[in-house]
Amino acid sequence: FSIKQALNFTLGPAQALSEGTKNRQEKILKKLKELESKISFWEKTEEVLKAASEIENKLDRLENKSDKKSCKEVMRVQQATRNLYSLKTKWVPDYYYQMNLQWRSEHLQSPILHLCKSVVMENTACTHHEYTDPTNSRYYLVLIQYASRLNAERLLKAVRGLRPEKDRLPRRKFNFQLAPEQVSHELTGFPKGAVTPFGLTNKIPVILSDKLANLQPAYIWMGGGHVHLKLGVSIKDFISELKPAIADVAEMRNPEEIASIIE
Repeated sequence: FSIKQALNFTLGPAQALSEGTKNRQEKILKKLKELESKISFWEKTEEVLKAASEIENKLDRLENKSDKKSCKEVMRVQQATRNLYSLKTKWVPDYYYQMNLQWRSEHLQSPILHLCKSVVMENTACTHHEYTDPTNSRYYLVLIQYASRLNAERLLKAVRGLRPEKDRLPRRKFNFQLAPEQVSHELTGFPKGAVTPFGLTNKIPVILSDKLANLQPAYIWMGGGHVHLKLGVSIKDFISELKPAIADVAEMRNPEEIASIIE
C-alpha cells in the first residue's frame, strides 16, 4: 500500500469523514509525504554510499593484485621460470593459510600429496657459513610434502652420502635445525609462506624429497615468491632446471595429522 491507501484503509474514504477529520487527515498525509521523501532521500544516499564503497574495494583489490604481480620477488621468480613449459601459477585468497590441506588441494585442483613447502635447514655444527659446496654447506633448501615431516637424521645421512665414503665428514660435523625465519628470508630473498627454490637470491643447495620425485602424476605445487602466489611445475622441469639432490629426507604423517594441518 501507498501511505494514502493505508490511511484510507484505516480511516475510510475521505468523503465519509467530517470536515475536521478530513483536515486532520490532509495534515497527516502532508507530514507523512514529507517523511516519505526524507526516507527515500536517505535510502538513495545509503545506496550511493554502498555502491561507492564497493567500487573503492574493487579498485583496492585491483591495485593490490597489480602490486603483487610487480613486486620484485615475483618478478625474480618469473625470470627464473620463464623457460618452464609446465609452469602454472595461481593467486590464492588472503585466508589460504587458514584453511586445511583438503581445501587447498581443491582450490589448486591438485592431490594433497602434491602440495609442497620449501624449508631452509641450517647445519649448526658446520665450521663456516659458505654454501657453494653442496656436500658441506651450512644451509640447504629442502622441498618436502606438507603431508610429510622433515627428518633431521635422514637429512644428515643424505648430505653425508653426497661424498664418496672415504671422503665423508664425521657425523659430529652435522646438526641440522630449522633456520631462523630472518636467516631464511635473507638467504632466499622470500618471506615466510612465499619461499620457493626458483629465483633464490643466494644459490644454496636444493634437496628434493624422494617421495616427491616418485609422485604420479609427476606435478607439484609450491610457494611462488609471494605469500598469495602458488607455483606449479612438473617434476621433470624441476629437476632439469634446479638439479637438486634427491634423497629420503622426510617421513609421512598419519592421516589424522594430515587432515588437521594448517600451517
